Amino acid sequence: MSRSFWIPILCGIIANIAAVNYFDGSRAEGFIAYLLGAILGEIIVKEDVK
Repeated sequence: MSRSFWIPILCGIIANIAAVNYFDGSRAEGFIAYLLGAILGEIIVKEDVK
C-alpha cells in the first residue's frame, strides 16, 4: 500500500480520536471529524504529489 492510501485514513482516525476524547463529542461528531480529517489527508497527498 502506498502512502497516498494510508495518509487520509490516519488523518481521519486522528481527527476522530481527538473529537471523541478531547472535545467530548458524540459518535456522529466523531464521524464528521473523521470525514474532515480524511479530506485534509487527501489534500496533503495531492500537494505531496505535485
